[in-house]
Amino acid sequence: MKLGLAHEKKLMGQLVEDYTRIEGRSQEAWERANKRGQHKLSPQEEQQKATAEVNIKRYRESVAKIENEIAEYEELLNGPASTTDLQSG
Repeated sequence: MKLGLAHEKKLMGQLVEDYTRIEGRSQEAWERANKRGQHKLSPQEEQQKATAEVNIKRYRESVAKIENEIAEYEELLNGPASTTDLQSG
């Protein structure tokens, strides 16, 4: 399960990185094409950003869910002995 969590976090990091690069790539292409006026994303780039935002949200939720499951399993494995130790200490 922890391996799955690491994989999810890695994919989420890649999605975030890709998301942040969309505008930079667009700006560079705008400048290379010598377009005038204020830079604006193309409809395709806007869609890429929207899709990336949805995917990032899904991965964040997935990571949070896996982290919660791991915490629950660890709590079950540690059992009541841990809470007894805390109460007696």
